[in-house]
Amino acid sequence: MHFLNNKSVDPYYNLAVEATLLERDTSEIIFILWQNDNTIVVGRNQNTYQEINQLNCFNDKVNIIRRISGGGAVYHDLGNLNFSFIINVNDDSPTTYEKILEPVISVLNKLGVAAVFSGKNDIVVEGKKISGNAQHRLKNRLLHHGTLMFDMNLELIGKYLNVDELKVKAKKIQSVPARVANIKDFLPFDISLTEFKEMLIEEISKTATEIKFSEAELNHINDLRDNKFLTDKWNFEEPEEFDYSKKFHFESKGLVEANLNIKDGKITRIKFYGDFLGSFGTKIIEDLLTNIDYKIETIRGLLTEELVDEVFGRNFTTNEIIELLFN
Repeated sequence: MHFLNNKSVDPYYNLAVEATLLERDTSEIIFILWQNDNTIVVGRNQNTYQEINQLNCFNDKVNIIRRISGGGAVYHDLGNLNFSFIINVNDDSPTTYEKILEPVISVLNKLGVAAVFSGKNDIVVEGKKISGNAQHRLKNRLLHHGTLMFDMNLELIGKYLNVDELKVKAKKIQSVPARVANIKDFLPFDISLTEFKEMLIEEISKTATEIKFSEAELNHINDLRDNKFLTDKWNFEEPEEFDYSKKFHFESKGLVEANLNIKDGKITRIKFYGDFLGSFGTKIIEDLLTNIDYKIETIRGLLTEELVDEVFGRNFTTNEIIELLFN
């Protein structure tokens, strides 16, 4: 295992570090611990303008950044600790959320916190979410990253993030702060976030080799920071106007919104948004469904269960995507 204790709190730099290490040619598992200061991190497939309270974020100088993985928008402050695993995908490697999270849950359990894996990508304690996770695939490399809400100001989540009304109704929830909690509240003794971080390092990466960056990698990190992750083009993606919009929350899977332009019976443009947890991004399926007949049989003939799984996440089916597009 290779380990990086990334002490930067600049989200634009931190996501560039992750992306650079994802590209690194190594057979070793990479483990990273890092923090972002006063930041909203939006999922790769989300419409940033819909997800954030723009006025509150502007007034409080909140950093806004889009990550390369799917899932929903989250708020980070210095009471939150992020972790990343980067793994080569092969027959023996753990790739499911539950399997990858085992060492993290084990550390929490050893500290006396009754943490368990829940749903499709969460760690919870007594029904309260303390960690959300997402994944991204680059060829045979898998990035898995997550949050550990240790001592956050949870009220700021509701101040800076909007929650889709369809999702609220589907999950029968009232607010984000009401269903999340800090790890610190469940500890049988008082420790600081720094001490908690040291325990994670001791348990997970005790014998790991410390990561060092080459000059070329450092240049690449700075280039990604300045020319990708810091840009409005990446973080906001100016929304297009579409003729049709269809949206549905699939229980235990996520919210999917399909936007379409249709002319002379053909799909001329299609864009998917949502907090679904596919690991390959939506472009591959958007390209596949562009300039084709807007007919059920045409789309059914193009979609495969494997493709739907890669784009939207495990347990999504082709029938569900077709129902979304034609209901």
